[in-house]
Formats: sequence, structure tokens, C-alpha cells
Amino acid sequence: MSLTDALAFLRDVRYSETIAADLGALDDNVAWDELRQVALRAGVDVTVDELARAYTLDWQMRWMRYQARPE
Repeated sequence: MSLTDALAFLRDVRYSETIAADLGALDDNVAWDELRQVALRAGVDVTVDELARAYTLDWQMRWMRYQARPE
């Protein structure tokens, strides 16, 4: 699929009880391939590289939003 799909999956992680339960069943030391399997079960066909890139971008955007907050 694409980086856009991986970003959408990360967004869906926050709102889907099904995905949250699937992630909750994993150990604390989760491998990227395990996260990819969760995405596949959620109907999102992404690569490990796309997930890793999406994760990095998501945190960079959150950091920028946090830094832009007025004090």
C-alpha cells in the first residue's frame, strides 16, 4: 500500500477498540513485523518500512504541534 495508508492505520489505532485489543495482546517488546500483522488483520496492507516511516512522521508532527502551543 503506501505511507498514507500506514499513517491512517496509526490514526485508527487511537480510535479502534478492536485494534487496541489486538495490540494489547502483544508483549511489551513488540517487533515491527508483529505490528504489521496487526495492520494486516485490520485490513491495512503495509510494509514494515512504511509503518516505521509513518511512526516517525507521526511523532515529528506531534512534536511540532506541541512546540507550537502558546505558553
